[in-house]
Amino acid sequence: MRKTWYALVFATILLISIMALMIACTPEQSANLRGGDIDLFKTALEEAGFKVQEGAYGYQDAIALCSAGVIANCMGANVEAPYLAYKLPPAPGQKTPSMKVDSASGLAFAYPLRSDEAIVQIGFTPPESAFFSYQSYLTMRYDPVLNQYKGFFNSIGDTINNLTINTHNTEGNPFNQPVIIISTADKRTDKLVRAAAQSAGYPLDMINTDVIPSATVNMGLEGNVDLFGFVSRIAVPGDKTELDEYIANPGSVVLRLTPEKIVAPDPFPAPALRVRGTGETELDLLPAVEELRQAILARYKNLKATEIPAYVALPEGFNAIQSGINTIGDNRDAAYFSTIEVDAWTRPDDSRRNAGFTLPDSPEDFVIIYGVNHEAAGKAIYANSVVYGLPYLNGVASVDSRTYQDSADNYIPGHPQARYLYAWKIARNSYGDPHCLEVPVGPKRYGIGLDEKILLFFRAYLEEATQVGPAHNELIINRVIIFSPGKCSTGGSPLSGFSLPNRV
Repeated sequence: MRKTWYALVFATILLISIMALMIACTPEQSANLRGGDIDLFKTALEEAGFKVQEGAYGYQDAIALCSAGVIANCMGANVEAPYLAYKLPPAPGQKTPSMKVDSASGLAFAYPLRSDEAIVQIGFTPPESAFFSYQSYLTMRYDPVLNQYKGFFNSIGDTINNLTINTHNTEGNPFNQPVIIISTADKRTDKLVRAAAQSAGYPLDMINTDVIPSATVNMGLEGNVDLFGFVSRIAVPGDKTELDEYIANPGSVVLRLTPEKIVAPDPFPAPALRVRGTGETELDLLPAVEELRQAILARYKNLKATEIPAYVALPEGFNAIQSGINTIGDNRDAAYFSTIEVDAWTRPDDSRRNAGFTLPDSPEDFVIIYGVNHEAAGKAIYANSVVYGLPYLNGVASVDSRTYQDSADNYIPGHPQARYLYAWKIARNSYGDPHCLEVPVGPKRYGIGLDEKILLFFRAYLEEATQVGPAHNELIINRVIIFSPGKCSTGGSPLSGFSLPNRV
C-alpha cells in the first residue's frame, strides 16, 4: 500500500513538473524571453504621452519587388546578405503620403518621420553569422526641379553592428540575444522610451539608439519632406537553416511612437563617425598578386584576355546626400569597389546600359576575379564578390572570402603567400569546376540575360580593430580579367592587353 502511495505522489509531482514546463514554453510567455514585458512597455509608452502603433519587420526581397515593378531597380542588394526592413503605418495627422506601400499589409517601407517620433524594435539579434547590422536610411527626397520624389538609399551615419551592439550579454556574444533598437532624432524622446523600457523590465544595457541626425535631413509629416527606411542585413551564417528560420520569423515587435503633444525639439547632434583605417596596408602583397596574374594569363594563353579595372565604388552617405547621389544602400561597415566608375551612380538607370560587359554561354567565355582575400589578410571580417545585371542592379550570384580559401593554389601552388590570395572563375556554366561561380539567365531579375551587361561589385566588411569598414587606400583593389575566344594573351606588365569596356 505504501509503495502504491509513493508511486502516486511521484506521478503527481512529475505531471505538475511537465505542466509547468509546458506553460513556461507557451507563445504568450515566450515574449518575455526578450527581457521584459511588451504589454507593460506599450502601457508605459502611452502613459509617457506617445501614440503607439504597431508596424512590421521582415524579409525584403529587392529582386522580387523590382520584378513586380514596385521599385525601379534592385538597389544593389548583396545577394548573399538577406535584408530585413520595417513597414510602418502612417503617423497620426500625416498629410504627406507614405510611399512604397506593401499592398498586402497597407504598411509602408518609405515613410516620413516627425523629428520627435521614434521607431522601436523589441526582438532578437540574428543567429551566428560573420556580420549583421541595423540602420536607418534616407530613401526618398523631393526634387524641386523635377517636381517629384527621387529614389535615394543613403546611410545617415554608422550602423549598429555585431561588433558594437548592446545585448545584455556579459560574455560578449552578440548572436541570438534580446535587443532593443530605438531610431529617433530627439534626445527627449530617446530618454522617455528608455525609461518606459526599464519600467517594463528591459535591461538598459540591451538598448541601442540609432540616431537620425536631423541636421542632415528634412523631417516632418507635411510638405515635401524626406522619406526614410530602416534596413538590417545578415551575411555568412554559421548555420543556414537557423538563418532561414530567423528570416521567416525574426521574433520582433516594431512600434511607431508619436508624441501626443508637440514640445520644443531636443535634437541629437550628428554622432561622431568611427574612423576608418589602422595604417596597416596590404601593399606588401602586390608582388604576389602580380605573380598570380601572370599564372592566370599563362593558364589561358590560348584565349584573348581583356583586363578591366575596378574603382572605389561609392561615396559615403553624408557626402552623397550633399551631392545628390543615390548610394543604393551604402554602409560604412564596408569598403566598396566596382567595375564601373563612381559617376555612373549619378546618372539615370537607362544610361548605365552601355556600362559593363556581356557574358556568353561558352566554355571559352568566362571571367577570372583575383587578388587579396581581405579576410585572410586581416583587413576584414568577411569579403565577397557579387555579379550584377545592368541597369537593374540585380545581384544574382556571389562568392565570399570563406569560400575563397586555397583557390589561389590552383595557379601558384606552394607560393608562401597564396593563403592570402584568391582566384575565382565566373561563367554561365561551371562544367564541374568547384572554383567557378555560375551566372543564371533568369527568371526575371533573378538572372542576367545573355544580351544584358554585367557589373562586378566587391565588398570588404568590418575591420575588427576599428569596428567599421577598412580604409580603401589600405586595400589592394580586386582585379578582373575577361577571357574570350581570340588572339592569345601576351602577359607582361599589369596593363598589357588593357581594354576598357564601354562606359557611361
